Amino acid sequence: MTLSKTSALLWFKFVRLFGARFIRFSRPFSVAEDERLGRESFSSKDFKKTRKPQLKRQLFMPPDDSNCFSASRISLAYNELVELGRAHAKERSKKNKSNITFYGFAELDPELIRSKGGTVRVAPTLENPFHANVKHPDGGTDARMEFSLHVARSAEWLPAPKNAPPDSG
Repeated sequence: MTLSKTSALLWFKFVRLFGARFIRFSRPFSVAEDERLGRESFSSKDFKKTRKPQLKRQLFMPPDDSNCFSASRISLAYNELVELGRAHAKERSKKNKSNITFYGFAELDPELIRSKGGTVRVAPTLENPFHANVKHPDGGTDARMEFSLHVARSAEWLPAPKNAPPDSG
């Protein structure tokens, strides 16, 4: 598998941000309290169009064979992750033979997730070194639905910019 230009830029930024931490033997693979996570949204049905958009619980439900959902550390590489979201939309469009749009991110606070029993784990992928998994607390379907509802109520809607400016940092 070859890296896309966006993925290569993400890895470059990752090394630039965390290179010094590696040298000092600290842990670059933990999500800090002040970081923000973003869950990609590809459907206008993910949020209720009200004065202040309200996110729906389904966006935060894990797939049937899992107890976690994916997110990205948007406070560390926002513009590049917007481009990756757009690339994901193009891939989905080709795969599904339909027009898929990247609408933006549901912005999440890791501390609120942890306060409700969830876990946030950094899980870099070849495509996205800023990838993280949000694990639901142990429990059955009702517990997962309750946790997803809490996450939806605390999330903020962050629409994708029409044209993401180049990264200045």
